[in-house]
Amino acid sequence: MNTMNTHILSARAGACARSATDAEVSISRARIEDAPALRALHQLSLVTLSDGTYSPEQIHGLFATRDTAPLEMLAPGRMHVALRHGFIVGSAGWEPRPIEGQPGAHLRSVFVHPLQTRQGIASMLVRAVEADAMAQCACRFTLAATLNAVPLYRRLGYDVVAPGRLDLGGGLAFPVVHMARSTAMDQQGGTCELIDTEGR
Repeated sequence: MNTMNTHILSARAGACARSATDAEVSISRARIEDAPALRALHQLSLVTLSDGTYSPEQIHGLFATRDTAPLEMLAPGRMHVALRHGFIVGSAGWEPRPIEGQPGAHLRSVFVHPLQTRQGIASMLVRAVEADAMAQCACRFTLAATLNAVPLYRRLGYDVVAPGRLDLGGGLAFPVVHMARSTAMDQQGGTCELIDTEGR
C-alpha cells in the first residue's frame, strides 16, 4: 500500500463513539493531526472522481495553491470527517462568511473516498456542517462546487448562482460553479448574531 493510501486509512482510535455496527458511518470533528490524511484523501478523491472533468495540470494546480485542510478550519472544529471502521472516508468543512449582510457560512473541502461514494456520506457531511454553522447563527450558505458535484448540491437544496474560475496562476484556471442555499430561518426573516470568526 502506498503512502497516500496509508495516510487515508490511518486508524482513528477513540475518535468517536462506536456506531451500532462497524459498517455504519459516524460523523466526528477532525483533529489537527488529521491534516496529512485529509489532504491525501482530497487529492485521491478529486483525481479519481473528476471523471476527466479536470486535467492533471488543473488538479495539481488546485492543491499546489490551496490548502484543503487549513489550520484555521481544523483548530476551531469547523472540519468534520466521516468515519467507517474507525477510518476517515470523507470530510467537509466551513468558514464564517457574511452573505448579503447576513451571517453565513462558506462550505469547503467536501470530499469522499472513491470506494465510499453513492452511500449518502457526502450528504451526511454537508448536513452536519450546516447544522454546526447554524448553531453559530449562520442562516445562508455558499460553496464553489466542482463541475461534477453540481447535481449532488442541487439535491441538497443549493441553487446555481454563477459559473466561476479559481485562479491557479500561470494562466491556468479551475472551473467551478458558485451555489447558495438559505435556511428556513433566513427565509422567514429571522435574525441572529454574527458568527464568532475567532472560533469557539
